[in-house]
Amino acid sequence: MNPLPAAKYDYFELHYYPQLAGSENDTYLLTQAPEGLARILATVQQELVAAGHPDTPIFLGEYNSVNTSPGKQTISIVNALYAGMVQGEIMKAGVFRSVIHDAGGSGCNIAGNNSSALYGWQTFGSYDLFPFTISLSSCPSAINLAPNTPFPTARSFALSEQFGTAGSYMLGTTVSSAMPNVRA
Repeated sequence: MNPLPAAKYDYFELHYYPQLAGSENDTYLLTQAPEGLARILATVQQELVAAGHPDTPIFLGEYNSVNTSPGKQTISIVNALYAGMVQGEIMKAGVFRSVIHDAGGSGCNIAGNNSSALYGWQTFGSYDLFPFTISLSSCPSAINLAPNTPFPTARSFALSEQFGTAGSYMLGTTVSSAMPNVRA
């Protein structure tokens, strides 16, 4: 039995973490994970329409590349590109509110996936957007973090803030299959 038609709710909350800790993959994160979220959002919207609740807002309550034990991917440009693509999918789907997981205060995780297969030179991970939110006591003394320098993911938010303002909406576009490495 589908509980959506009889349910009473103000919004539908969804969390999205496309990778399990320890199995991070830069290529997957950049080429498949954003489309995965787009498919999930479309499915939720279709289910809400079928349940007779077509105008129910969707709240993406948490998202990030992983939800436990962040490694160096979380503070690299890879996570920033992923976050930017997810922000585009969020806007395109009309999601009314979204929150990236633990944007401040998660600390300096040295036990996450710091594999050489992942892009980046750092030896730690963090969900934080700025180093000044990190509990520096959790970082090895060799890690020198400039407090006011944003990590790459924070820069993706700064960029989307310039065009993702209230009342804005995304325009759809398609890319020819002859250009498989071009994303729109």
